[in-house]
Amino acid sequence: MRFHIRIIFAIFLLHYTVDREINYFIKGNKEGRFNYHKISSLKLPIGSGAVESLIRQAVNLRMKGLGQILVKK
Repeated sequence: MRFHIRIIFAIFLLHYTVDREINYFIKGNKEGRFNYHKISSLKLPIGSGAVESLIRQAVNLRMKGLGQILVKK
């Protein structure tokens, strides 16, 4: 019996998550957030690569700064 409840709960969670993601795109489209033609005509970056690269660089500088070494205690 518990197995069936888990399956029903998993299906409900999946349905809720899919609905939430679909609604995000519908709402964003209505608000004009996904206007890729306008953004590309303004020569603005569309992807998140620049932000991810900056974060990776900042983390590397912080974690691998000069004179910093990890010592196992």
